[in-house]
This record gives sequence, C-alpha cells and structure tokens, in this order.
Amino acid sequence: MLTTVIGRIARLKAIGRRETEPRARSRIAPETAPASPGQPEDEGRGSEDSLRATIDAAPVIFWSSDPEGRCTFLSRRWYAFTGQTPETALGFGWLDAVHPEDRAAAEERFLAAHRERTPLQLELRLRYRDGSYRRAFNLALPRFDAQGKFFGFAGSVLDRTERDHPEERLHLLQEVTTALSAAQSIEEVRRVILGEVLTALGARGIALRLLSPEGLVLEEALLGTTLSDETRQRISLLPTDARHPAVDAFRSGRPVFMSDVQELLDAYPEWIDLARAHETRAGAHLPLRRGDDVFGVLTLAFGEPREWHPAERAFVQELASRAAAAYERARLTEAERAARERAERLQALTARLATAVTPADVVAAVLEEGLPVLGAAACAIVKVEGEDLEIVGATGLTDDLVRRWRRFPLSTATPIADAARERTAIWLESPEAFVERYHRLPDPATSDSSEAWAALPLVASDRVLGALSLNYEKSRRFSEDERRYVTALADLCAQALERTWLYAALREANDRFELAEQGSGGYIYDWDLTTGVVVRSANFTRVTGYPELTARAGEWQEVIAADDRPRIQAALQAALREGGSFSVEYRVQHRDGHEIHLWDRGTVEVGEDGRPQRVIGSVLDITARKRAEEAQRQERARLETILRQLPEGVIIAEAPSGRMVQGNEQVARIFRHGFIAAQSIEEYSAYRGYHPDGRPYLPEEWPLARAIQHGEVIEQEEIRIERGDGSIGWITANAAPIRDASGQIVAGVATFADITERRRQEARISLLADTGTALNASLDIETTLEHVAHLAVPALAEAVGVYLLDDRERARPIAIAHANPEKEQELRDLMPQAPDPDHPQSVIAQVVQSGEPLLISDLSNEGVGGASLMFPREREWALSHGMRSVMVVPMAARGSVFGAIAFGANAAWGLFDERDLELAAELGRRAAIAIDNARLYREARDAESRARFLAEASEVMAQTLDYREAVKRVVNLAVPALADWCVVDLLEDDDKLHRLAIVHSDPARAQVAETLQQRFPIISPEMMHAVWTVIRTGRPWFDSEISTERLLARARNEEHAQLLAQLGFGSELIVPLIARGRALGALVLVCGESGRRYEASDIVMAEELARHCALAIDNARLYEAAQRELAERRRAEAEVRASEVRYRGLFEGVSEAILITDERGIAVDANHAVSTLLGYRREEIIGQPIGAFAISTAEAERALADVPADGPWHGELTLRRKDGGSVVVEASVQWIELPAGRAGVAFLRDITERQAFDAMREEFLAAVSHDLRNPLSAIRGATQLLMRRVNRGEPPNPQRLADGLTTIETATHKMMTMIDDMVDAARLRMGQELSLEPESVDLVELARRTVEQYQATTRRHELDLVADCPEVVGTWDPRRLERVLDNLINNAIKYSPEGGRVEVRVAQETEPNGESWAILTVADEGIGIPAADLPHVFERFRRGANVAGVAAGSGIGLSGVEQVVEQHGGTINVASEEGRGSSFTVRLPLEPMTSGGHDADDGLQAGLSG
Repeated sequence: MLTTVIGRIARLKAIGRRETEPRARSRIAPETAPASPGQPEDEGRGSEDSLRATIDAAPVIFWSSDPEGRCTFLSRRWYAFTGQTPETALGFGWLDAVHPEDRAAAEERFLAAHRERTPLQLELRLRYRDGSYRRAFNLALPRFDAQGKFFGFAGSVLDRTERDHPEERLHLLQEVTTALSAAQSIEEVRRVILGEVLTALGARGIALRLLSPEGLVLEEALLGTTLSDETRQRISLLPTDARHPAVDAFRSGRPVFMSDVQELLDAYPEWIDLARAHETRAGAHLPLRRGDDVFGVLTLAFGEPREWHPAERAFVQELASRAAAAYERARLTEAERAARERAERLQALTARLATAVTPADVVAAVLEEGLPVLGAAACAIVKVEGEDLEIVGATGLTDDLVRRWRRFPLSTATPIADAARERTAIWLESPEAFVERYHRLPDPATSDSSEAWAALPLVASDRVLGALSLNYEKSRRFSEDERRYVTALADLCAQALERTWLYAALREANDRFELAEQGSGGYIYDWDLTTGVVVRSANFTRVTGYPELTARAGEWQEVIAADDRPRIQAALQAALREGGSFSVEYRVQHRDGHEIHLWDRGTVEVGEDGRPQRVIGSVLDITARKRAEEAQRQERARLETILRQLPEGVIIAEAPSGRMVQGNEQVARIFRHGFIAAQSIEEYSAYRGYHPDGRPYLPEEWPLARAIQHGEVIEQEEIRIERGDGSIGWITANAAPIRDASGQIVAGVATFADITERRRQEARISLLADTGTALNASLDIETTLEHVAHLAVPALAEAVGVYLLDDRERARPIAIAHANPEKEQELRDLMPQAPDPDHPQSVIAQVVQSGEPLLISDLSNEGVGGASLMFPREREWALSHGMRSVMVVPMAARGSVFGAIAFGANAAWGLFDERDLELAAELGRRAAIAIDNARLYREARDAESRARFLAEASEVMAQTLDYREAVKRVVNLAVPALADWCVVDLLEDDDKLHRLAIVHSDPARAQVAETLQQRFPIISPEMMHAVWTVIRTGRPWFDSEISTERLLARARNEEHAQLLAQLGFGSELIVPLIARGRALGALVLVCGESGRRYEASDIVMAEELARHCALAIDNARLYEAAQRELAERRRAEAEVRASEVRYRGLFEGVSEAILITDERGIAVDANHAVSTLLGYRREEIIGQPIGAFAISTAEAERALADVPADGPWHGELTLRRKDGGSVVVEASVQWIELPAGRAGVAFLRDITERQAFDAMREEFLAAVSHDLRNPLSAIRGATQLLMRRVNRGEPPNPQRLADGLTTIETATHKMMTMIDDMVDAARLRMGQELSLEPESVDLVELARRTVEQYQATTRRHELDLVADCPEVVGTWDPRRLERVLDNLINNAIKYSPEGGRVEVRVAQETEPNGESWAILTVADEGIGIPAADLPHVFERFRRGANVAGVAAGSGIGLSGVEQVVEQHGGTINVASEEGRGSSFTVRLPLEPMTSGGHDADDGLQAGLSG
C-alpha cells in the first residue's frame, strides 16, 4: 500500500507543479458548488456518499480548508488516529494534536502556504490516540474554482510510522533495487538515487557528492528550496579536511546521523545558517563504498526532527549500499565501454597510420580517430624545429590562437613545451594544479579557458620529435586507463611521424641513386689480374673520397670493413675458380671517416689458356638504400614492439592459405598457451572456441578465417574459449581482410581482447541482482537458498554448498550446485559419506563459530592460502572431487549465525582471491538477511497461530467445568494441528499414570487408539520411561526420529507392540503438565504418517498447551476439593447468601429508585432505577453529594437534615437529570445502621407522569362531567317541557311528544356511549381485550345509517357520504364499528367550524397478493392536529394542544377506536395539517374473522363516543 501512497504523493507533486503554472491552472469546483442542472438530487447525494465512503476507507487522512486556513473537513481516519472529534479538530483545533515542539513551525508554514497559495509539504509529529507521537507527512495543494478564485487547500496526511514497518521497508528496498538494477548509466543511477530514494524516504532534499582530487564535489542536489549561486558555490566542493558531516562520513567510512538541528549546531556551527535557510531539521550522511574505499557520500535532508531508530538507520544504509553498488556497476560498465571504444579507436588509428605517407596524414588520423574518445575540447600536435616548436595540426582552437602560436620557443612555460623539453607527460587536472606548477593562473590567450590539460612528448628512436596537447573545459581526474590510452596514442603518433619522415628521406635517396645510376653508374673498374693493377673511373673519388690514381687492389682492401673482407674474398675466389660473374655488397670507410655501402658487380675474363686474366666490374653507392632498408627494419621492429605491447592479442595470416605469420605476446596470455602458428585454416582447430549455444567453433568459422576467405569484417564477436590450462575464458574478436592496390585479399588481421574479467564482473553484478530478487521473492528459505546456490554457479564458483543450522546448532546441507549437472548429482549422492561439517576442525564449523569468512586459495599447497586449516580427511575429500580452491562465508545477521556457504573451484576454473571472497561474503550477508526476515515472519505467523490455537483451547476449556471433558476437547484440537495423534496421561493419587485421553487423526486408526486405551490404560515407570522422566524432571523431551527398536522396547507385549505400530510412530514430543510447581502428568504428541518431525522450536507451543491443560486440570481439582471442603460451610451460609442475593435482586429489580448515602450525604450505592431516573451511570452517581442532583441543593440538604433518627422522612423533591431536564420524585428517607456505620436510604419514586396524569385526569373528569351534564340537561329540559304541558292539561301532541322522546333517547344514547367508552378504557388499562361479536356487515349501509342520524341532528355542518361501490361486505362486529364511525364523525363535527364539510368515504381495495380490504375515511376541514401531537393522538387522555377552549372532550375516544380496529385485524392512520383539517383512514380485512375477546354476557357493554 505504501507503494500506492508514494505514487499518489508523486502524482500530487506533479499536479501541484501544473496547478501553480499560470497558463495551465487546474480548475477545481469549490466544495459549496451546486449540483449541475438536470442532475437528480438523490443521484448527486449518492455520488457524494460514495465519495465520502471512499475517502474514509483510504489509507491516508484527507482534509480541506477555506482561504483563511480554517480546516473545514477531516476524513474519518483523522479522528480514529488522534482521538479528536469534529468539534475539537475543525477550524484550528487540529493543531492541538501536533507535538508542542512542532506546533509553532507547523502553524506558520501552514498559514504561509495559504497566504502565498503555494503547495505545502510539511513533516511533523502527531499525537496518536494512545498519547504517543507518530511522524506524519502532510502534502497539500491550493484549489481554484473555474474563475481562478482561490478557495482553500486540499491535502493528505500519511502516517510515516506505519511506513517504517519492516515489510514496508523491505518492499521499498526492493522497488529502489529494481530501479537501480534497471539503470544502465551513471546518469540513470543518479536519477534513481535523487528521485526514487527521495520519494521513498519522504526527504526534503538529497545530495550526491563524489570524490575528486580537490575533495568531495557536489554532483547533483534536489532541495526543497532553490539554491542561490553563493550557496551552490559554497557547497559545490568540500575539501577532505573540511569540518562538515559529509566529510566526516567520508573520512570515517561510517554514516553520520543528525536527529535535530541542535546536533548540527553543536558539532558544526559554521553550517547552521545554511541549514536554517533551507529549513533542514534533520539529516543523514551515508558513505558510498567501493570495496574498502569510500568514493562518495549520499546526503538526505529532512524538514522536521527525526529519531533515527536502528531499523531506520539500517534501512537507509542498505539503500546507500545498493546505490553505491549500482553506481559502481554503472561506472564499471561505462569504463569497460570506454576501454572498448578506446581499443577500437586505437585499432582504427593503427590501421589508418599504417597507410599514412605524409606527416599531414598522421596528424589528421590522430585528430580524427584518436581524439573523440578522449572528450577533450581541444588538441594540438607540435614538432621540434631546432629551438622552437611548430604546430603541425590542431582542432578545437580558434584560428587566431593557432596563428599566434604557429611557432613558439621550446623554452616557453606551457604544458606542451614542458612535455617536449622534459620528455615526460604533464597531467594538470585542475586550475589549482596549473597554478601549483606555474605559479600563475592559466592565460586565456594560451589555454582557451580550459580547466584541465594533458601534454605528452612524441618520442621515437630515443629522439623527441614533438609533443601532443589536450585541453579540457572542466576539471577532471585522469584515470589510469585514460593515461595509458593517451600515452599509446602519443607513441603511435610519434612512430608514424618518424616513419613518414624516414620514408621521405628514403624516397629522396632512391631518387639520387637513380640519377647516379643513369649518369655514371657509380664508378667502373678494370682489374688486371696478371699485374694487379686496378683502373677506376673518375667517379671513384666522388664516391669514396679517395684519389682516382689509386691503382693497387691490395690498397683498396684496407678500407673495406674487416667483417666484410672474408665474404668478398669468398665471392671473388668462387668467380675465379669457376669463371663467370659475381655480385657482393660490402662496406667501405669513406676518406672523411664515415661508412658507405657499395654494391660490387664484376665479371671474370679468362685467357686462352683458361686462366683468369682480368676482372671488369662496376660499383654502385647503395648507402642511401641501405639506410632506407635499415629504417624499414627499425620501423618493422617498432611496429612489432607496438604489436607486442598492445593490450589486445593480434594475429596476422597470409591469404589464401591462412598461414599465421605473426602473433603478439597477448595471444599467448589470452589463450594461456604459446602462439600456435597454424600453417593452414584447417589447423585453426588448435584454438578451441565455443558459440553461445555451446557448439565448438569450426576452423572456417573463426573470424580470421572468415576475413581471409570471404573478405568479411567482424566486429566485437564474443567467443567463449577453452584456454591452455583448461580454464574457461571470454574474448571479443575483431577481424578484417588486408587488400593490395588491386583490391585482392593478401592477408588478414584479427585482434582479441580478453573480457573474462568483465564477463566475470557482469556475472557478479547479475548474481547480486538475481540473488536479491530471489531472496526477496519467497519466504521458503530452503527453496530460495537452492536457487541462490545455482545462481552462484558458474557466476562465482564451480561448486556451491549451503549449510543451515538446525535447532540443535548442527550444520545441515540443504543445497548443492555444480557447473556439471552429472557432477552435482554425484555430490548429492556422496553427501552422506562427506566429512562431518560439525567436526570442530571443519571449515564449516570454524566459520560458524567465528562468524568470519575463510579463504583457502590453494588446497594443494599446505603452506599457502590456509590449506592447513582443513583437517586431513576434509582436505583429501575436497581434492579427490576436483576442488583446488575453497572459500567459506557465514550467513550472519543481527549477531546470529544461521549457517555457512561453501564455494569450490578446480584449477581450470581458477583460484579464488580476495575479490571473490568479498562477493561471497556479500551473498552470505544477503542470504542471512533473507533467512532472518523469513524466520521473523515465520515466528510471527507461528505466534499468531499459537495464539489462535491457545485462544480456541482456552475457549473450549472454559465451556465445561469437567476437566476430563475439557482436556479431551483440547486434544481433539491438537490433532491434527500439532500431531497425528495425542495422549494425555494423569498422575493420580495412587502414583500411577491413568490415561485421560487418546485421539488419532485417522478415523480408521481412532479405533486402534481406543483399543489401546482400553487394553493398556495404566502405565508404570518401567513401561514408559520417557513419560516418567518428563514428569519427574519437569523438563520436556522430544525424539525427532523414533527407530523401530526403541518403539518395540516400549511395548508390554506383542499385542501392545502391534497396536503401537498400527498407530504410527515417527517423531515424539512429551511435555509435562505442571501447575503450581507440581507435575500432574504429561502431554504426548506423536507424528507418524504425516512425515512431520518435531524440533526444539515446537516445544514452546506444546508447553503452552500443556500449561493451559494443567491449569484447567488443577483448577478443576481445586474446585472439586474446595466443593467438598466447603460443603458444610455452604449449607450454613446458604441462607445468608440467599438473603444477599435476594437483597441484591430486590435492590436492582424494584421499580423504585433506591439511593444509599453515608452520614455526610455522599452517595455510596444506587440501583439501576436511579440511573434510569437521573440519566447518570452508577459510577457517575457514587461519590457525589445528593445535593449535586437536586435543583435546589439547599432543599436536598434540608430534607436530609430533617430525617428523624427513629423514622422516615417523606416529601417531594425536584431533581436535575444529566440531559438538563428535571424530574419530580416522591422521596422517603430514613437512617439505618450498617457494620461500616450509619447510612441513609432514600426511596425515590418518579411522580412526574403521575402529576401529569393527575392533571389529565382532572381535565378528563371535568370534560366527562361537562359531557354528561349536557345530555342530562337535554333529558331534564325535555322532561320538564313535557311535564309542564301535562300539568297545564294540554292535550297530547304526537309530534311534540315524539320530538321530546327523541331528544331524551339521543341524550341517553350519548350518555351510554360515554359510559361504554370509560368501561372500555378501564378494561384496556387492566390489560383486557374488548369483546367482539362478528357477523356479516355491509359497511356502506352501516355508514349510510350513521351519517343519516347525524344529518338529522346537526344543521351547522355539511355531512356527505361517498361510496365507491354499492356495497362492502365483511365479517365484523357492527356495534363496535358503529361506535368507531360515531366517534370519528362526532370528532370531525366537533372540531370543524360552522358550515364546514365532513366527508365519509367507503371503498374497497385489492392488493397484488390477492388480499382485499375495506377502506373507511372520515375527513374534515377543521382546526387540524399540531405536528407535535400527531404521534400521540391515539394515547389515552391525550388531546391536542390547540383544542383548549374549542370543544370539551375526554381524550379516550380515539384510543378505543384504535383498539377496536386493531382487534378486527385492521389499521387506522391519521393525516393532518394544523388549520387545514384532518383525515382518519381505517383499513379492515374483508376475510372472515372469528369472534375474539370476552363473551357478550360478561356484563361489560362496548360503545364509543366522541
């Protein structure tokens, strides 16, 4: 999840950058913006609810604010995190959750962001709900509406404490490692370090410094604020003797952590102003290592104080380590790429120089082929001309600069002049180095604003020909590879220039020779053999310097070189003997002292007698030719020297035969055998190479053969070779044909570069990356280590063995890998016969004990490389299996050694060195970290499983007090979770073990277990020695592997042995059942067919389970004993306890509130009724004075003071409820004597409702009296009128008599109805139902009859009946329904104004499910019912607040209506709006009903009235 949050933060930062750009401001609708037109309100609300649910479920806290900075919203996670509420957090209340030390700065930055409307990044400490403080990262962006108006911020808060979880750190480490592994160049590595690491850690800034000759140079930096030029100049270079935490980290090689700005102030006060200016409160300076050397420092800056916990320190150090490794890998890759490019350039330059015939050709070749790879801004080549230097070629320099320095004195104080004059290379890596050498700043007129220089003399034949100069724009360090390359470039340039000059001299000499030959032909001579006189031509003197009159041959021999005389004599004697001619070359000392070369060609003339008579010949001066030949010979020697000294192997072969005519020494070094001069292409098979797929190279497939035969040009072809010593290597091969002037292939040349080390380094880098991926990909240690072992072969070693310590600290081989699969299987098969790795003298045991890696470079020499450290059998075993070199590294982490990894190689593979050991140790460290993490994870998982299991066991045991049943249930849980079968044996009072339970996971074997328990229930010490040993010692025992012999030894007889064998024994663990220091028995766990084997780590779980069982058994036994011992006491105290129980039950169960106080009136106890009465919890009441709950404290204190000593006090009190309301109670208080002293007992009865009820009752009685008086008055009036007419003797008038009797009957009916209502109300109050007499009734007819009765008696209202259908017939009680209609119509008329309309409607309705209903509605246009009274309209004695003075009523009619309707299975509802009338709707089922309630003859008559 943290990866997702980091991605969101990165996206928020990107959005923040976009939103703050004037031309691309994001328009965000304000929180108060209305929903878009046409969008349904409920749809918008649903979207809002969904969004809110999403926000509340997010793993981060979201918030928003208004333009003034007041917080207007916080997601639910804020309140869960801090414990605050919306009332305390919104606005500026959230600042109360900020650490006091961080609050002022947080508030200032928060408000400043609102003022400036810029993105906010804030790291602070927040108070967690448990009171602790956690680090959090607050990121927010300004919000603008569609018109660009600012309306606040939206942000998120990330809990960094959870982010620092080990699993999260591991995940982040893997992400950064993956990004670093993907980086191919130094620039890409820098981007990952400055980007991924900054985001992963949430740092405010990050800086990368690398070592240079002057100190630590700032390569890159990302800080929260922009660096000024002055600041950047100040921190761009830190000398290695400066006072700065980064320098200290570099010098010591250890990280420097700063938790707070105060630490920086104390240690480095000179940097405090810079830290404050950039709001840096904490930091870390991490050295970047290349082996034992530190090549740079990675600096992290944080905007808030930071406590560097060990885990966090280790995390950032690991990040730095991986960043350093990635940087070094990229550096090596670029270095290798540069070296390859330089080699290619040198090869191209050599080929081009070979065809150069003029100095201009040489200069052009050097500038065009050799310069680009150097990265120089300018280059110049000068030649020595006497005491001056003259530029013969330049690039990168201005024309004006070249003109002014075309020729300058050799004594000039410049690098190029010094190099020519002193015959040494000049390397100036910075302007400071220039000043140190020349005591002046570089002159722009000569250096062209350069900051680094390299100048090398051009020397050939021990003579300085000139110099080569390179200028660089920026200071730099010249690596050894660069220096060697530039030196080789200068040597090639010098040799090529000398060759061209010699060629020019040779051409001039040849021209002179041809002119001489065309002229006089040198000189001629005539030697008379009879006289010995030699006659020479006039050119003799010009050629030799001797007088031409010299005539004697013997005199001439004196000036001939003594070494040449015998050869001349031999040639001459042969010509004299055999006749004919001769030709001989010899040297003569010129008269002026120098030596000349002459070519003498003569013919012997023979006389008639056959004897030689004379010699006629000519002599040519070939001195110039000889010098040219010597120059060519020297040039060839020089080329051969260059060929020999080139770092690459070179072979030249003739075409078309392929005969190898030359190969330099590097060929022998690369192939590790002498140069094999193959005489044909077929003999190329002497060189053994292999394709990537393993196929051997055929002779015609070698690059040199393809170049000769097909004219193919091959570049950078990688070939795996088998070297002369049997080892494997890698080369890159280049080959090209050599053609003559006609284009014919006359030869071929091939070069070979040894890339074995590069491939090895690549393999190592890949090995580390693949190993990290493998170790992070799985928590299965053995599978992962098996994978790692095979990754190390063949990248690091020929064979690898991984040993892991088991629970008994024994080294156990878990992985074997070999480059040869057949050999690997052979080693696996032979491992049981291998030397014991736990032998004290074994290398595995030594490394495990010491925790230090061990290197034995050569096993064959006991005196070299630590071979003597191996004990003889171990050494012999290693040698017998081809191992020549061995190294062993520990797998150690957090102070613990988990095992060791052994690496082996034979002689052909190569002997291990310290670099191999360093890589192997790194593999060991990484494997140990993975093992440690996996074990921690497994331990956490096992602990969780144990906790769940033990919780379930505890729950099971808590379900019964029978420990036998409880133990059996627990044993059923243990199988198969912990064992294949399980036994619990208890030690009883007879000192014998009794088997309490035995359970097997296999149902088929469960019966065997049952039989075993029945046949052999009692086990004596002699029969089960291990169990008894565990019980007596109190210590657990386990056997990982149970042999058949040990199993049979336990059996009592053959039957017992068979049963044990059927159950299955493979591994056994026995733990004692101990409670209160006493052994109660033993728990036996056995694994058989599952193959599981117990180890020491299983003991903890088994002991915990046994402890739970023992505790349950002991508690149960104690309980049983206590039950027996306390039986009498229980019986004696039963009545007392029963009394106490009755008291407490009565105390809590009575409806009256009971409050107990001490003498001071402080509450000491209260029952539940008191809490209900006052709204306070019991805990809130106890300890408070009784006056605290009274409206009048004085009244309460006075009441308590008035309590008599010998009797109760009675009175009424008004108490205050917790919700602010009040309650009137009837109080009865008296003093009682308790063992602890006198106490007051107050009985409180809530009479608030009673008072209200009394008031309603009084109102009811008044209304009933009024209602009864009206019909009585009507009866009395009608009676008096009739009596008066009778007394006056008036004759009876039938109509008047009928009207009077009707009035009496109507009044009587009303009275009876009111009386029936009161009787029904009384019955309902007593919990009795009304009696019903159902029969078939037409509701339409019933309504018509009732309406007509009212129409006859009322003239002030319009009363209408509306029937939707002719009849609605159902089974109902007609008298009850008539009372319902009567009550509803009466109320409608009573509460309607004069002239108002009352409508009675009858309808029938059938629902989709087929049910039919009769609908009766009575609606009026009267005063209506207030909304507050609608919920209470059917309650007894309740009348609306707006009826006072309108009409009298009892308030019981509608309650009776509701009861009648509900007893008919129907419902009644009311709809009303005050001032606009009311509508009562009755729904009655049309299905037949059975009579219910009481019989009609029970003496109570039903009737309802309004």
